[in-house]
Amino acid sequence: GVALIRALHHLGFTSTQLKWPNDILVLDTQGQSSVNASAQAKKLAGILIELQGDMEGPSTAVIGIGINLNLPKTLRNIIDQPAIDLHELSQDQQLAVNPNQLLGHVLKHLADVLSDFERDGFAGVRDEWTGYHAYEAKPVRLLMPDGREVNGVVRGVAEDGILLVETSAGLQRFSSGEISLRGFQ
Repeated sequence: GVALIRALHHLGFTSTQLKWPNDILVLDTQGQSSVNASAQAKKLAGILIELQGDMEGPSTAVIGIGINLNLPKTLRNIIDQPAIDLHELSQDQQLAVNPNQLLGHVLKHLADVLSDFERDGFAGVRDEWTGYHAYEAKPVRLLMPDGREVNGVVRGVAEDGILLVETSAGLQRFSSGEISLRGFQ
């Protein structure tokens, strides 16, 4: 996520932020966070990571990054959440998008972040990640797999990347497989 945000910001798309754990959102053009009205926050990209092997021994991570470059309206109409593409965003911000340059910047920043991660773990990028997080210190609604909802305020991420949320039961830890994170509408 940090690598993708770095690449997008380098290309001038500074209204992009992270949504824990794996999405890139576009916020409104005034720089105000749209997460308080989630219908205004639009998904630009997503990241999936699949781990294979032994977590205490040899392992491999397969990282998939999907960026909406130019979504046809027919496809946008069937997506279950507000979405945006770089074509629309570039017109709004009067920026040009060259897919080859975008790929080059993503790969460069990905190599840098993965090298830092190998050396320092998530703790090495944690502060930067938190600075890009659209929901940091904001009220959220957590949708649990059993249908329950938990409301709270995001209080950062732990050194292992687990989301920290202050709830009525105190500070709780949530992992990506357990929840879906939504802002209040």
